Amino acid sequence: KRSGGAGDLLVTVKVAVPPQLEGAALEALEAYAAAEKASGFDPRAGWAGNRP
Repeated sequence: KRSGGAGDLLVTVKVAVPPQLEGAALEALEAYAAAEKASGFDPRAGWAGNRP
C-alpha cells in the first residue's frame, strides 16, 4: 500500500559474525547476547496486527 502516509516499516537485517572471535570482540558479543536475552523483547509481538 503506497498511500504516502505514516506507518510501520518492517526490515530484515542480516548480520555476519566471524566464526572465530577472540578477546574484546568475543566479550562484546557475549555481553550483547546476554542483554538481549535478559530484555525479554519480542520483535514480532506487535507485528501484523498482533498488538498486545
